[in-house]
Amino acid sequence: MKAVKRFGLVAAGLLVTLAFILPGASASAGPAATERYVGRIDTLHFFEANTQLVAYGVYQIGALGAWFYPDLTPFPPGQIVPYVRIPDAAPHTFRFQCDVETRGPAGTETEYRFDHLGVVTTQRLPQGRQTINFELTLDLDTNGGWTYWGLSNSSGHRWGFLRCEVYDVLA
Repeated sequence: MKAVKRFGLVAAGLLVTLAFILPGASASAGPAATERYVGRIDTLHFFEANTQLVAYGVYQIGALGAWFYPDLTPFPPGQIVPYVRIPDAAPHTFRFQCDVETRGPAGTETEYRFDHLGVVTTQRLPQGRQTINFELTLDLDTNGGWTYWGLSNSSGHRWGFLRCEVYDVLA
């Protein structure tokens, strides 16, 4: 009985190996990738090879995120300033998928503000944990470098930055 089980395992392993070795064989036939994962920005991954995180006006910071309480801090409302490394001089479009949590009055919306070198866009979201998606297109004249953008809550509500996944959208 043990010999039969071993033979079955060896045969299964051989079939899987052949599927990856033989020409034209593939494990999946899905569409081509349209994005390249750049990295994660959060309070545990604040200094990586392709991403960095700076935060201003933080009331509380920990493993679960950076929290901003504008009603308890004597300085202007807080802001997250993530940096992303641009690998070359070619144009790039980055997609940001950020998780935030707002703790404002029940039934109200809050406004999040994205600022990149003076170009401002806003999104209104309900209270609670939400995911924000936005894109940033850059065409640098230099051979790579770093760029940044700002994320803040312009409604004055208590809010938390949990994480942001960054993707390079491929043409």
